[in-house]
Amino acid sequence: MDVKIGRIVNVSTLEWPGLSSAVIYFGGCRYRCPFCYEKDILDPLTCKDYSVEDVFNQVMEQRQLIEAVTFDGGEATEQEEALIFLAKSFKEEGLKIKLNTNGENAGAVIKMATQNALDYLSLDIKAPLHRKNHYKKLLGGIDPEKVLTGIRQIFEVRPALKFFFECKTTFVPALLHEHDIVKIAQDIGRNCDRYLLQQLDASRAVVDPSVLEEVSSEEKLKEIAKKCKPYTKEIAIKTIDGVVESL
Repeated sequence: MDVKIGRIVNVSTLEWPGLSSAVIYFGGCRYRCPFCYEKDILDPLTCKDYSVEDVFNQVMEQRQLIEAVTFDGGEATEQEEALIFLAKSFKEEGLKIKLNTNGENAGAVIKMATQNALDYLSLDIKAPLHRKNHYKKLLGGIDPEKVLTGIRQIFEVRPALKFFFECKTTFVPALLHEHDIVKIAQDIGRNCDRYLLQQLDASRAVVDPSVLEEVSSEEKLKEIAKKCKPYTKEIAIKTIDGVVESL
């Protein structure tokens, strides 16, 4: 079985606080979020074909240095069969599994969880869930219905599944206002274990560079996060240096 891969980071300490993790960036994503840092791997045709065995073997060469594997993208769930195969294979080797996803393929998330191949789900919530036109803008002008339906499905089945569940939003001042972030916190409520508010990194290339003209300070991020706190189980911020701080 082949899989489109953007790149593989052999060892990272940024994806999973307290654990070292390999990070596999799956190639391809149907959306074009203006603030996406991975613009070079969104088109699967620009990404390299690997066999899943080659991906597995490359990561396992670092087995003594890692405790987990993180699947990112692009959007990993768009290559569901390869994703689940790799997740189960790494899990059998004693590695913990994290998935970063936009939520479009709830079925893949559910399969991973029910097959004991998911320990940590990080779900992107890009805008208030009931503002479809706003969400469409954050997805690069592409219809958000599939993503919104998937997010709702994940929320519905979450109580029956066992994994650490994080919802996260990158605060892009050019596209989101402070009240939008608070509304997201209200929308997700206590469905997730932690709501993570991420600082936009203006030093990185993105799909639409104009969104980098305004960037929030760490202090402003904390101020907004504190307003979200009453609606969530846990609120945290992640700054551009990768530090996660619970408030």
